Amino acid sequence: MKRRSRHRRGLTLAELAIVILVLGMLFSVLFGALFGISRIINMSSPQAEARRQALLTLETLRNTINQTYFNPDLDRIVFHGKNSGSGERRQDRLTFAAVHPGADSLGVPAVREVSFYLRREKDDFTLMRREDQHVDKEPGKGGLHYALLGSVTSFKLRYSLSGKEWTDTWKSSEIRRIPRLVQIQFTVKIGEKEQLFETLAYTGLYLQ
Repeated sequence: MKRRSRHRRGLTLAELAIVILVLGMLFSVLFGALFGISRIINMSSPQAEARRQALLTLETLRNTINQTYFNPDLDRIVFHGKNSGSGERRQDRLTFAAVHPGADSLGVPAVREVSFYLRREKDDFTLMRREDQHVDKEPGKGGLHYALLGSVTSFKLRYSLSGKEWTDTWKSSEIRRIPRLVQIQFTVKIGEKEQLFETLAYTGLYLQ
């Protein structure tokens, strides 16, 4: 009677494939976790937070301009865009009337006056928002002022009726109408570099 060999045989191809598959899954989980941690760290960095704040400010500008209200028969309802500065260093200012979302539920006037402008700091500017619940005979004055974004080096606005021809200024009290398009651009210093943010707003959603 033959004795069985006490020596263990090697892994079969099927067993080896299973081992490789398990190791692959473990490495995938490990690298996925490391990538997620790295992404969270990058997103929480000061530069990432500055970019997030800049994008949020850009969306605030666009949404508010999209709510433009204008009535050519009311002199106190204006859309005034003023160009200031030169070249790539602009400090423009815009004052206009805008519909107040949820005014009925909040118990505030349906139309408010809003301004966007730059306030000078030491080496750069802060992008500001002025909001007045009352549209009076003194456009651009009164109301409350809020800081939206710091370290701004340029704030540029351009206006157009069709998208073909653009102008750097707009005064509705003279031409009795508002632009259809507003190009928004601002440059922010993030770390050691300047980054440009831009978008396009469509006015006149609440024309009368």
